[in-house]
Amino acid sequence: MPDSHYLISKARAQMLLKYPFFGSLALFLQPKEDTSTSTMRTEDFNLIYHDDFVQSLVKTGGISRLMGALVHEVMHAVLQHIWRCGPRDKDLWDMACDYVVNHIVKEQGLQLPPGVFLSDRFKNMTADAVYNILLQELPPKSHDETSKESQSGQN
Repeated sequence: MPDSHYLISKARAQMLLKYPFFGSLALFLQPKEDTSTSTMRTEDFNLIYHDDFVQSLVKTGGISRLMGALVHEVMHAVLQHIWRCGPRDKDLWDMACDYVVNHIVKEQGLQLPPGVFLSDRFKNMTADAVYNILLQELPPKSHDETSKESQSGQN
């Protein structure tokens, strides 16, 4: 199988033909292989990927699944999710953002990797709204956890 950088280039070229809006945006992301990341992510205007992840996307779903992953990453940048986290819980914010962009990918008819965050109840919502819902649904902290946090904040 061709190397991941070639596969990403091929997916972006097909996106330009089938999904010109997303394809042109994907050209702004500079692919960089990084074995410390397990999947794919955006960092500023870099598309950070693990070779094994890209290869597995293509093996299990073809270039179409890789295109879906690229649109997913492009939309994080377009919607400024990377820069808008602020003081929020990073893991919960990432989850909320994933729910939002995965709906966009799905609505375009592109494939998503198995096991992604996707729920119809968050359709047409912003990451901020999804985050607030997820935050409200978290189980309440126990008294011990709350007191440990307040003590650590005083040091």
